[in-house]
Amino acid sequence: DNIFVSDSKKLFQFDTSGRFVKQIGAIGKGPGEHDTSIKFAINTNLREIFILSHMIKMLNVYDLETGAFKRSFKVDNDVSKFYTLPQGNIIFLTSELPFGSLLHTVDEVYITDSNGNLIVSAPKYSRLNNRSTTLGYANFYNWNKDEFRYMYNFGDTLYSLNEEYVRKPCIAFNLENKISREKLMIDPFDSEIQYPDFISIPKILENDKFIFIIIQKGLGRKWNFINCLYDKKSEELTLTSDFINDYDGGLPFWPRFSFGNILVTSYEANQVIEYYKSTIGTIKHSESFISLAKNLEASDNPILVFVENN
Repeated sequence: DNIFVSDSKKLFQFDTSGRFVKQIGAIGKGPGEHDTSIKFAINTNLREIFILSHMIKMLNVYDLETGAFKRSFKVDNDVSKFYTLPQGNIIFLTSELPFGSLLHTVDEVYITDSNGNLIVSAPKYSRLNNRSTTLGYANFYNWNKDEFRYMYNFGDTLYSLNEEYVRKPCIAFNLENKISREKLMIDPFDSEIQYPDFISIPKILENDKFIFIIIQKGLGRKWNFINCLYDKKSEELTLTSDFINDYDGGLPFWPRFSFGNILVTSYEANQVIEYYKSTIGTIKHSESFISLAKNLEASDNPILVFVENN
């Protein structure tokens, strides 16, 4: 019924027509306030909103209907992703840090109750050797309601986590990297691609029929991305570009998020405007897309695109 959008500093609520409803929380140091680097999650079953302050490591909880502050608790780990389960427990996936103490970061996954009390954790001791200058972060998605899957961008294994919180590997990737991750020392001032033969997987999504994989070759400020589509039925892997939009003549599509078989991506308003102007006469646009493009201003909110995989 609602769309929640964050710029990593603030959290805003809109209805499904794009009308602004309210801001949840505010930047500050008082009760119910958060810092300027946040992540968020929604628990529709408990009707609660969770905002994690990345720098001060505090999780604030708000009422979904009113936006009123309810409670908060401290989060000790550096969190890459987190997800709230229907009954209230919270799954945290920690960042693979190239610096700092390993006291907490060896735990790859940990689960708490809705007040932050630890239930179970899953360590990954190979992190003891991954102390290069690269930051590892988790891709995470809900799979078949009772199962979750995650993979770290510098890892080679997609793991599943079931409702009993048992972790097991489900897909292994042979990346054939000739240099190990702990030897990757990135120069932040180098504008060119570094380690051009090193392969990592910054994004992975899945639905009933396909696995959507983005492969990254090289590191640094410039990247070479390759889209890969894995067909589960035929077991074929295809290197591809974005999907051509032959439904309404809109922009080419590649999913950024998934909810079951619903695939989602977003475009800046100026991207839609420029694409429409540059393809007039060469692509058949639908009346709805033409109306959208003509009524947009460059400063408008991003455009969300939902694709259902039947």
